[in-house]
Amino acid sequence: MAVVRIGEWKWLSTEFDEHHTLPVDELGRSRNEFDWANPPDGARWAFDLAEDQMGDVAHEKWIGDGGKLVPARLRDTIKSYWPDSPDDSARDLLGKALELLGGSLCTLNEPRFRGHWGKDWHESLRRHHGIFRNHLHKASRQDPALQMRILQEEPAAAMALLGPAADGQLQDLVAARNQWAHFGDISGTQARDYVKAMIDLIGDGRNNAETEGLTVDHGRIDNNFARLENIQRALALQVSGH
Repeated sequence: MAVVRIGEWKWLSTEFDEHHTLPVDELGRSRNEFDWANPPDGARWAFDLAEDQMGDVAHEKWIGDGGKLVPARLRDTIKSYWPDSPDDSARDLLGKALELLGGSLCTLNEPRFRGHWGKDWHESLRRHHGIFRNHLHKASRQDPALQMRILQEEPAAAMALLGPAADGQLQDLVAARNQWAHFGDISGTQARDYVKAMIDLIGDGRNNAETEGLTVDHGRIDNNFARLENIQRALALQVSGH
């Protein structure tokens, strides 16, 4: 647990959906020349977090009993802001989890497909397999439906990444996404089980990618795992009634 304050301001360079730290001095301009309201093309501004020592009073005021439980693997760094609230609806929590699933599958799929299909591999595969045929605009690479559909259309890659149960796992999670997208009734128990399936799927994907020697962005996966575990806890509290 920690109380944090805004620390050093910096630019972040954005390339597609990825964010990379871009130190200020690499822009070749002094800090007082920046127009903070108009960052240069392909960049946005952000800040580091500076940690303050936290006493009992600060803990009670800012975090309290409902604060985030940070997994052991993340305790040395801050990965996200506040926990997902147990007061959010099961549908809202499932929607957040689906976003994290999309980002995680993109992270796992990219090193597998980019070499052959190019930097817009997700869009190339979408067109190749006729996914979202009536989609008029470029698809988001973070779209969970797209990432799952790509794996369904590439069964050899899906099995290599997720194991022999890949087809059934993907079918179940596609159904969960469709139920959410079409405003179907979703109970806390259903949402909790869907999120558990996402955690298992991503864990299997990372382990198998490592076995194959693929380069995986572990920081991004750890971040998504932490958020998914928070969502799973929030849903478990809903189901238990506490």
